[in-house]
Amino acid sequence: MDTLSQAFYLHGIGYEFTKYTGEYVVFAPEVRRKALSCFGINCDDLDDLAVRNFQLDIEPWTKLVGAVTLVTAPDNLLHVRVASQLVSKPLTITISVLDYQAEFDLATAKETGNYRFEDSYFLELAVALPVLPAGYYPAKLQLGDIVTETELWCVPATCYQPKQLGRVAGLSLQLYTLRSDRNLGIGDYYDLRDCIEHAAKAGLQYVLLNPLHLLFVDEPEIASPYSPEHRCWQNPLYIALEGAIALLQDTQQAIFNAQLSEAQQASHKTEQFIDYSQVSTTKLAMLKAIFRCFVEQGESEPFTRFKHDNTKLLQELKTTDTDFTAFLQWLCEQQLNECQQAAKAFGMSIGLVNDLAVGCGERSAEYQANKSLFAQGAHVGAPPDPWAEAGQDWGLPALNPQQLAAQNFAYYRQLIKANMQSVGALRIDHVMALRRLWWCFTLEDGQKSGCYVYYPFEQLLAILKIESHQYQNMVIGEDLGVVPPEVKSALRASGIFSNILFYFEKDHDGRFLGHEHYRDDALLMIANHDVPPFVGWWQQQDIDIRHTYGLISTEKAASLRVERDTEKAKLVDWLKAYGRDEVALDSAPTAVYASLLETLAASQSKLLTIQLDDLDGATIPVNIPGTDKEFPNWRRRLNGTVADIFSRNQHLLANVMQLRKGHA
Repeated sequence: MDTLSQAFYLHGIGYEFTKYTGEYVVFAPEVRRKALSCFGINCDDLDDLAVRNFQLDIEPWTKLVGAVTLVTAPDNLLHVRVASQLVSKPLTITISVLDYQAEFDLATAKETGNYRFEDSYFLELAVALPVLPAGYYPAKLQLGDIVTETELWCVPATCYQPKQLGRVAGLSLQLYTLRSDRNLGIGDYYDLRDCIEHAAKAGLQYVLLNPLHLLFVDEPEIASPYSPEHRCWQNPLYIALEGAIALLQDTQQAIFNAQLSEAQQASHKTEQFIDYSQVSTTKLAMLKAIFRCFVEQGESEPFTRFKHDNTKLLQELKTTDTDFTAFLQWLCEQQLNECQQAAKAFGMSIGLVNDLAVGCGERSAEYQANKSLFAQGAHVGAPPDPWAEAGQDWGLPALNPQQLAAQNFAYYRQLIKANMQSVGALRIDHVMALRRLWWCFTLEDGQKSGCYVYYPFEQLLAILKIESHQYQNMVIGEDLGVVPPEVKSALRASGIFSNILFYFEKDHDGRFLGHEHYRDDALLMIANHDVPPFVGWWQQQDIDIRHTYGLISTEKAASLRVERDTEKAKLVDWLKAYGRDEVALDSAPTAVYASLLETLAASQSKLLTIQLDDLDGATIPVNIPGTDKEFPNWRRRLNGTVADIFSRNQHLLANVMQLRKGHA
């Protein structure tokens, strides 16, 4: 292998991939060179490349262990690398945090690998450690005169699994869409608590949320929860003002409650789309006034402790008023935690399911504070697919896997910790990012291109396993699209639930797959935020909207309507195969939806997720992928209140719960 090819391999630059059409595609040399240059490497400097290759390939064999060492259950094997002449010496391992020390005879250890470099011969040997608590521990290894320190990761075999989960159902919603008499034009945490109560009474066991990440406070119209300012913090527009007011003294509470009542009456809640600028101005002004009174009466000890515990993360936001920013985030943490506690108190087995976006924007505080961890000139995106033949550039900077590893993955650990707090499960958007990401960049000739870059899969999976046990969180991976078989099998072996979207489960002839083909360890949905709600899909209103907004031509719209008619006919056939003879092409969309939901309720997938939009009979999508300002994405409100929606669907939900129990 020549020096450049070796550098491609050692930096995880992909060689080939299988396109959605089944076509085998090999990346051109200039594409791979560009990807390597995004690591900050000069591809023409072969001497520098040789040094880097040595550091990544040979040098690790000269050390007992690396900076991070994984010990994974159930085998709990610690792998060490030693020169062959040192095998006769005893190995001492000390983990001071756990008061653990042991000595091992390497002469009897199992050989798991070897490497010859020039005149040196190295062995990889495995020694078995006892079962240790999941976590990260400083450890010291000594072999003769060689002393090496490492961060020992004790990794469970799988992510956390709730006991006796069975086949349950839950709700998915976009928090900002919730309507209520008391909010200020955007759904908030008190609306969520109300929704949890209704859902729990209906027998639902969890509520899947949109990403709650902090967005751009100074630019409220940047509304996508998937292009956040910082993924470790929450959007303060979700704060329920009543909870903030309750922190004040009685006289102040009376004043602010009166102001809140006026603001509730003045909010533009009857309109179809949220005016984020108006909501942000009103809410943040009231929160700032509440904060001033809060400070005047003397900071509480919990708030002071919160600031102390999150000093570094708060500094990443670089705001002019750090204390006010901390106050908002403290309120978010409190109120989200109250929602999870309410879910458990109402009997939900899981409670809230958080959603972690795949990345952050280049203008975001998260990126700016961690810029050294990202590649140069590369964005995250997707290869060509039926919806985007040229591929997709999501505009999100790509993490540099080498830099991620260089800091012992502290950035990713912090990200997972922040998003597992106060919830019962975490859904990871585009979970393939654990293994590989499509990097988008511009070649020297100005042409847009891209390729896959591979990430340290084993270490990232280990973090998910450890943190899920620390926080007792289930983990769900959004694995829609083209996912390599080895990734699917590794995720399943790690206890990470799959994510099934009914619309996409088809055979090569476009027929919907029978639900008996679905995985049991899966979160099953009819629709999500990237596809139209069912009634809109059945009535083809998503096609009409795209045509109205000039996103597709008249000819394309006509073609899509023909395709949709075919899809609807196939859905009717699918339902009839399960004995739902009451459904026909001229049936009301709500009746078809009910039949579909009840049929899926009998599937083996453990997590059946019912979209609140579908129960509401929504026809307008909350997001049209590939659009930004062309369509008012992430702004559409629900038609009715949570109480109205659950009242209208009481019979349907009861049937679904009965079917789930009957197939538990």
